[in-house]
Amino acid sequence: MTSNKGSTKPSESQNGVKYRTICKECNEYLGLNFDPTLNEFARSVATYLKTSVQLPKTVHHKGKPKRLIKAILGHLVGAKVNIEDTRFDRSAREYVLDASRELPNEINIFYWPYPYKCSITIRDFAMFVPRGTFTEPAIFQTMKYFPIAYLVCSKPSYAGLNSLSMYRDCAR
Repeated sequence: MTSNKGSTKPSESQNGVKYRTICKECNEYLGLNFDPTLNEFARSVATYLKTSVQLPKTVHHKGKPKRLIKAILGHLVGAKVNIEDTRFDRSAREYVLDASRELPNEINIFYWPYPYKCSITIRDFAMFVPRGTFTEPAIFQTMKYFPIAYLVCSKPSYAGLNSLSMYRDCAR
């Protein structure tokens, strides 16, 4: 799910350097199968954030969590210039590309509202769990863009964030 074809040719843009990181076939696979779910979820959350109506503390959203999880992981795996053989990349790639595969227990996804305009994707960084201690390091990936942010790590919980991976066994 990342491209090693030819030389990596960066192009300048106003907000950083951009690279082609995913092959055409994988891009179409993600775009056709999972991106509509990711986009619909983002639009729905944006509607909640923009409303002037007083909403309850918890808002339930009907959706397709398995497709949403695959979209998030696919975009994170595609956020590298070269194919790497890290545990996360290998597990996430296999899960996204194989419809029969279950989400590995070492992949947990958390989310929170992200009401900012800038988009951020950071791969393979370490933090300690629990937060603020120096007891147990873990490797993380994050993808943030309006209106929601996602944090992926191997730990089953992190800093009280809501878990998307708790829906790992849903049919869709």
